[in-house]
Amino acid sequence: MNMKNMTDLIQNLYQEKIIRPLDLQFSKQIRSLCSMNLSPIELDFITYIAVTTSYEYSLSHICVPLNKMKKKHVFGLKKYPEKLNSFLPRTEEWEIILDKSGVCSDGTRVTPLVFDGERIYIYRNWLMEKEVAEKLFELSKPKTLDETRLSKINITLNQLFPREYQLFDQFTSQIGDDTSDDDIFSLVCDLLHVKEENIQKINKIAVLQAMKNRNREDISQKMNTLIPESLCVNWQKVSTAVALTRQLSVITGGPGTGKTTTVSKLLAALAEIHKSQDFTIKLCAPTGKAAARLTESISRAIEKLTISKQVKKRIPSEASTIHRLLGSFNKKADFRYHRSNKLHLDVLVVDEASMIDLALMSKLLEALPDEAILILLGDKDQLASVEAGAVFGDICQFIKRGVSESQKNILDLITHYSIPYERDSNDFSDSLCLLRKSYRFHQNSGIGQLAFSTNTGDPHLINQVISNEYEDINVIELNPESYRLFLKDVANAYTGYLNMILNGEDKQEVLKSFSQVRLLCATRDGECGIKATNKKIEMLLESGGFISRPKTSSWYVGRPVMITKNAHAFNLYNGDIGICMRDIDEKLYVYFESPHGGLRKFLPSRLPDHETIFGMTIHKSQGSEFKKTYLLLPEKMSAMMTRELVYTGITRAKESLTICCLRKILHKSSAFKTKRNSGLVALLSS
Repeated sequence: MNMKNMTDLIQNLYQEKIIRPLDLQFSKQIRSLCSMNLSPIELDFITYIAVTTSYEYSLSHICVPLNKMKKKHVFGLKKYPEKLNSFLPRTEEWEIILDKSGVCSDGTRVTPLVFDGERIYIYRNWLMEKEVAEKLFELSKPKTLDETRLSKINITLNQLFPREYQLFDQFTSQIGDDTSDDDIFSLVCDLLHVKEENIQKINKIAVLQAMKNRNREDISQKMNTLIPESLCVNWQKVSTAVALTRQLSVITGGPGTGKTTTVSKLLAALAEIHKSQDFTIKLCAPTGKAAARLTESISRAIEKLTISKQVKKRIPSEASTIHRLLGSFNKKADFRYHRSNKLHLDVLVVDEASMIDLALMSKLLEALPDEAILILLGDKDQLASVEAGAVFGDICQFIKRGVSESQKNILDLITHYSIPYERDSNDFSDSLCLLRKSYRFHQNSGIGQLAFSTNTGDPHLINQVISNEYEDINVIELNPESYRLFLKDVANAYTGYLNMILNGEDKQEVLKSFSQVRLLCATRDGECGIKATNKKIEMLLESGGFISRPKTSSWYVGRPVMITKNAHAFNLYNGDIGICMRDIDEKLYVYFESPHGGLRKFLPSRLPDHETIFGMTIHKSQGSEFKKTYLLLPEKMSAMMTRELVYTGITRAKESLTICCLRKILHKSSAFKTKRNSGLVALLSS
């Protein structure tokens, strides 16, 4: 194609399906709005800025650094640098042209584009980011707490986080003649959350002598003296203390670090401290499935707490989606609750916060009452939101090893610990807390070690973990034969729940059995995607006589399905999983577990959009966990193959993980960390 100007180049990009129709139209509209005083080459420059900003937004970037545009490797391609150079003015003139274009400002007046001195935004995105930063700053200001309130918090924390001497009973009963002194001492330090740097300060011999005593009361008295709490730190307790002393708290941690335990005790503490019947706590999550999981896990955790019935009554028993909390209107972008009609609550707990995009976070903060407490929970290393922005990840960049001196004084007083502090910590970083101890993955856990090595992006460390031959991980090199055997193994793992159906066992137990196993794929398409693998697993199960698929229908006994579209009328949400089974009347129904226990059943014809779910994408698995996990990575790299994706897949495994992949794909994916361009970190740093 003969390209004479920028318009021709952009049209060519559109015809090659590199940019979207929306990007093309946006560039045309911005060009038409430009000042009449611009020269043709200056108009071409503004057109280039507009199409690039729109295109980058489609890749989930909130803005585009101007320096990135100056490199001229446009749209991920190096195809047109010479042509592009001929259509653009000298880079030192760019900021002057932006200023006189009439379509770009610094945000002090409304223009389609905003340039903040470093980054180009679409105005709406710039405004949302600015308002989110301002609200987070406002919420992070420390609260004034009198001695009475601090004393009450201290008492409540001690009640909810007692030293766990009851675990010593289980431990001491397992001590045998072959248990080494080092193992005993190490486990004692672990149970009491001794900080690593303080282990050498403890009288090891005295601790070992105390452990020979089987009387728990005697042990606890001696341990309180030998290992005082000032040498320890339980980060769950610290996170709860942060949330009880601040209006904003952000609690992050990997799988098994106890986010659910922490939030359940935090809710109990809030209900205990704020005894007014009007004090309202609400729970929410970005998706229906995440909200259902939060409901289930919190209900289970609260039941285990030794708190009064009155306190339990004040703790919410159900979580909703953020959209439902805000009062979304069907097929409308508006919400019932907004800056002029705030939510009616005193505390808002948001789980899986890493899944929240900038636009939704903006709406949520806008509707939050001025005095309300906000608690954000999530794993900073998991996948970011599907839509633009990575708000939770940006916030968590401010996590430090210590807190400010003023925050340390408060936390030391109410926890009895000695919290580390850093001189450059501030009000915002004081609102953040990292759960650092995994209760699921012990030191000898291959799953935990592989997750850690993946997060480093170091291929040598990944190979070292794999070569250690941990019992709970198995990494298979992908080839046609290993692929076939891998899927055969997956299909065999699913025969357990199918046999339970054939034997007429309890339907709820069938659902629980199915939920223990899952195949996770990175993609939907291709030989290693869920479309192909689901079909192959069905064929394997049918050839083994475990399922029988009719020719006239897609429904058969044992078919597992996942809902892919919310259906509020049925209380079925995107991500909910059910299994097709016969009822007593011999009709086929699809059974789903209820968040509060029991079962719900639906005729197959009544279900909203759904798909077969022997295999699911890693994205869909976020927030779930499975005893036996199979992970299949594609044979080729793509933009979606990132460190966060692989880490999320690995950490869905609780007890057993089998990975089938090309080692080079595992290495490349782990090295490729997702980068979402935004100015939020810069705003929060200012």
